[in-house]
Amino acid sequence: MVSMTLHIRQVLGEWQLTATLWEHYGEGIEPDMSRAVWQSPLTGPEWDSDPLTAVLGAVARWSGMTIEDASRSRLD
Repeated sequence: MVSMTLHIRQVLGEWQLTATLWEHYGEGIEPDMSRAVWQSPLTGPEWDSDPLTAVLGAVARWSGMTIEDASRSRLD
């Protein structure tokens, strides 16, 4: 089983996002854990949006960047 915890907060005009991924292999086996940290300034639309829309925009940018990085690493 794979599970992920996503923690995002906005501090002084900057997003701070931490993603923690757990891979569980079964009873008695220690799970693997990996963590990614991302920081980025808020975009204009995120400044002007309601809080939920702003957070979802930041998560979408992080997700797109993560997918691009994964695609690039497969080509190398």
